[in-house]
Formats: sequence, C-alpha cells, structure tokens
Amino acid sequence: MKLNDMSPAFNVSPKENYCSTDSLTGSKGNNTGLCDTDGPLFRTMTVSLEEGVASAMGVIGTAFSLGLLSPIARGIYGTEFDESAYALAAREAVKKVDLENMFLALSTHNKRAGSAYTHLIEKLDKTTSVIRENVSIKTVDNSKIYTQSVGEEKVRVSIQNKPENPSSGISKAWVSTGEMDALFNAYITQLGNDIKFSLTCYSINNWQTKIDNCTKTWRLDQKIAKHQVVYSIESQNKRLLNFTPRYHNEDIVLYTSGGDQTLYIENKSDSFIDLMSLSIYINNDVSTYSNINMQLSPHTYRSVRSLHRFENFRKNMSLYTVTKDDLMKKYRLGAAVKYRITGLNSEKTMLEYEEKSGLSLGERP
Repeated sequence: MKLNDMSPAFNVSPKENYCSTDSLTGSKGNNTGLCDTDGPLFRTMTVSLEEGVASAMGVIGTAFSLGLLSPIARGIYGTEFDESAYALAAREAVKKVDLENMFLALSTHNKRAGSAYTHLIEKLDKTTSVIRENVSIKTVDNSKIYTQSVGEEKVRVSIQNKPENPSSGISKAWVSTGEMDALFNAYITQLGNDIKFSLTCYSINNWQTKIDNCTKTWRLDQKIAKHQVVYSIESQNKRLLNFTPRYHNEDIVLYTSGGDQTLYIENKSDSFIDLMSLSIYINNDVSTYSNINMQLSPHTYRSVRSLHRFENFRKNMSLYTVTKDDLMKKYRLGAAVKYRITGLNSEKTMLEYEEKSGLSLGERP
C-alpha cells in the first residue's frame, strides 16, 4: 500500500481481465489465461452475457439449460476490485507495522539518496565540461569550396543511463524496514555505475560530410584524454549559381534586381520603346520570352520577367554534388532584347555576351 494515504499500490481498474467464452460453464475460448483471478490482488470474478442474449433467454432459461447456452450466446468473464476486502486487510497490516519509525527511516533514506544524487549530478556536469574541453574538431575541406570551420555546436556530449531523481522518479516497495534499508543501499551503491558519456555528431546542412572519431565513450571515473573528431567535407549537395546580367546599348539597359532575380529594362532614350521579345543565353542553350507587348515611356523602367521563369536558367544554374572542380567550368552567358522605337519602322536588337566561371558567379540563396 501507499503509506501517505493507505491506498493500493497496484492497479484497481475494473474489467482488467475481460475475456469471452462460448458458454458460462463451458469453454473459455482462446483467452482462457485472461480469465484467471489468482494473480490480481483482491479481485472477484464477474460474469455477464453479451447484449441481447440475457433479454432473449433470461435467468430461468439459463437455469433450465443447466448453464449451457446456445452456440450463438457468449459469456463475458471479468474481474472487479473488492474494496471491502482490501480495507480489511489494510487495517490488519497497519496493526503489525510501526508506521512512525517506518516514516522516520524512510525520511532518512530519502535524504541520503537525495544527497547522493545531487553529488552525482555535480560530478556529471564537471565530467561533461572536462570532455568538452578535451574534444576538438578538425575540418578537412575536400570540396575546396567550404569556406568555414565546423562549429563546436555540431559535436555534443551525451549522457547515457542517467539515473532518475529519487524524489520524483524512483519507485520502491518493501515489506519491512530491513528490506527498505537494503533497497536504498543498493540504489546508492549502484548510483552512477551504469553511466556512460558519448559523443553525438550532427551533420552539416546541404553538405556531403564524412565524420570520423565520433564513436567514443567514457565512464564516469575514467581519465579524459585529448580526442579529435574529423569532419571531411566532400561536396555541396546543391548550389544555385547567381547570374546577375547588366547589359546595355545606346537605348536600353537590362539588369536584375531583388532576391527573385527579376529582370528590368530601362529606357534611356527620349522616345517611347515597344518591347517585343527577351532571350536568355546560357552556353548553347537559349530560352525566349516572346510577344511581350510592353511599352516603355522615355527615361522609365519596368520589370519584365523573373529569370526563374526561363527554362534554361532553371536547368543550367542549379548544380548538384558540387566541388571546386565543378565550379571551374566556364559559362557563356548573355541576353538579347528585340524592341522598336516608336515612329521608326525598323526593329532593333541589343545582344550582349560574357564568360564567367561558376565560382565567380557566386551563390544565390
């Protein structure tokens, strides 16, 4: 029983061991073991019929059939907690126990266990700090484009088998103060024996990384030596190249602005300009936005289209499993704008090219 309120220290829920049978006095079906009442304390068996069976047959029908039901009838065995029997047994047990001395001993043992636990936690914190001081991280950049060192936050010290606080997490049961002494002594003796410290190493987002020397454990009383975890950066999972064209002639300027890489066209002339089409060149791949049907007033600018909407930009400016060797590749980039100046019959074209390496293009978010 629980000493604070004398309530049962075990499950008293009803219907704990329900099972079904084919007849009240016959077979107990496939769940015979669940019908046993020997195991649970202070249990009495209850028997009922499934809904509809009792109303159809009645008690008399059951009596005249000598307890044998029809094949369609099924009985339900269950158990219920006998509160009266428990209360009687509890009163008899309390008469045999010196509760005052038992509470005094329990208080003493709780203080011992709490003090031992507090000391252990202090030792755990100190050991964790010592391990952190002795663990270093080495960064090996095989990709040649990882521009930083792996931070300390990527390697953490974890504690395995940390015991629970005795004031809240330890459940003990005993039948005498001597057994209680033994249980608390065993807890204090075992306290900290199963604890291990280990490393947890976290991956780096968007980078293919090999981590060595992370599988390492220490015992609580073990001397802590220097230890190095090695992060080998192999490649970048995905890299978005940052194409920011700025091309111009005597009439117009084409440039990008904004995080979505929107293309703008500025009219530098004193005349109205009708935009007809815009093409983006990436190496030998060209995508064209036709039939723009946009007019620019003199000395104004307007947004035309985002680079993301050009198919060749989406296809060629996103790289995967990237190293520096991949970024050394040259890109021939350019744009063409076809337009007409109002009042003139002829069409005009601005066409510009440039050549850059993937590395010099930089990286967009």
